Amino acid sequence: MNSSAHGSSSVHVCAPEDPGWLAFLASQPEATLFQHPAWARVLSQAYGNRTLVLAQTEGERIVAGTPAVELAGWRGRRYVALPFTDHCPPLGETRSAIQALSRNLVAWRDLTGARELVVHGALPAGDGVHLVSRAVRHTLSLTAGSQAILKQLQSGPVARAIRKAEREGVTARVSTSTADLSSFYRLHLATRRRLGVPIQPKRFIESIWRECVAGGLGFAVVAEWRSQPIATALFLAWNGTLIYKFGVS
Repeated sequence: MNSSAHGSSSVHVCAPEDPGWLAFLASQPEATLFQHPAWARVLSQAYGNRTLVLAQTEGERIVAGTPAVELAGWRGRRYVALPFTDHCPPLGETRSAIQALSRNLVAWRDLTGARELVVHGALPAGDGVHLVSRAVRHTLSLTAGSQAILKQLQSGPVARAIRKAEREGVTARVSTSTADLSSFYRLHLATRRRLGVPIQPKRFIESIWRECVAGGLGFAVVAEWRSQPIATALFLAWNGTLIYKFGVS
């Protein structure tokens, strides 16, 4: 584990596969796949950027931290925790550990000369921390079971869409097979072109399939009509949290 110090403030830098980081993650019920080393490998393989963990320690033990990616550009080096990642707040054993991490991240950014450090999750307010709201996150408890959730959808547009799909003979299946990657990406291209939003390169999707889906950390739900794929939802799953990452149709 490497350390970068600025007076009495320090951030400890390690690899996403570092045993200390893995042990810390195992103790964090709020950790999701976005903090897991598999997601760091997805980003590194797809885009070639350096991945690292910025950690707060007590002795040799990590008590707070966040994964990050180093991005180099003509305007200078910057760090993002994490790019192409919807929600990745720093994790900590206690509020004081998160507060110490926040202070030390500001000092570490200044020490390294980085242009900025962006965190996709709230940090405690303080000097050098600027909070910006840019998206909405939806959460749904799944503990009640599928039947209870379906009961909540007895009216409204979702219920009508379900009934129409049933009438039309649409079926759905869960898949972890690479055979479904090509049809997913074809629908991905069509969907994002229709919406006029940026398209992820195929190597990014391939890396997700390889590191997450094939590794038991996710799956796809494929909807078919007359034996043809017409929609796919890609989920990431780890540590009791299911993330709806992509939907295409």
